Amino acid sequence: MSERPVIDYAALPYLPREGVQAAGNNQYLTRSLFLETASTKEQEALALWTMSEHEVFANGKWYPSAWMVYIHATDEYDALRKICGNVRQWEHIKAMFEKVGRAHILEAWEAEQRYLQKSRVRAALEKTAIVPGAPGQTAAAKMLLAMVEGKGRGPGRPKQEKPNPESEKAKSAAEEAISRVVDFQK
Repeated sequence: MSERPVIDYAALPYLPREGVQAAGNNQYLTRSLFLETASTKEQEALALWTMSEHEVFANGKWYPSAWMVYIHATDEYDALRKICGNVRQWEHIKAMFEKVGRAHILEAWEAEQRYLQKSRVRAALEKTAIVPGAPGQTAAAKMLLAMVEGKGRGPGRPKQEKPNPESEKAKSAAEEAISRVVDFQK
C-alpha cells in the first residue's frame, strides 16, 4: 500500500461538461463512478471517487473522497462540476443515491458544507469587524453580536410599526356603522 496522497480538494479542476461516460455507449456513469456502488471489478476500475470521508486505498490505487470535494467546494454547482462535470449527470447521481439507499450520505455532505460555509462567513465578518474604519465594520460587528447572542436581528435600525391613517379611518367608519345598526335595533 502506498502512502496516502495529500489532495487540495478546493483546487481540483472541473471535469468536462459532457460528463463522465462509459466508453462506447455514451451513457453517464452513476453507480460505477463511486467505489462503493460499483458492482463488478470492471466498474471498480472505472470508479473515480469514494463516498467515504477520506481517501480509500483499493484495487492498488487511492480513490479521492467525493465527500471532501463536496464540502470544500464553494457551492453545489462547484462540487458537481468537479465530481461529474454537468448538472444532468449530477441529477442521475442524486437519484442513484436515493435508489441504493445512500441519500443520507448526500444529506451529510450538504449539512457539513453548510457548517463550513457558516464558519467561513463568520471568519470574514470577524476580519471586517476588527479593522478600524473598514467599510461595513459596524454592520459586521452587529451581525457577529447577533450570531453570538443567538438573536435573529441583523444590522440596522429595527423597523417601527407606523399606524396607517387610512386603515384607522376605515376602522372607525366600520365601528360607527355597527353602532348605528345596534342603535336602530333597540
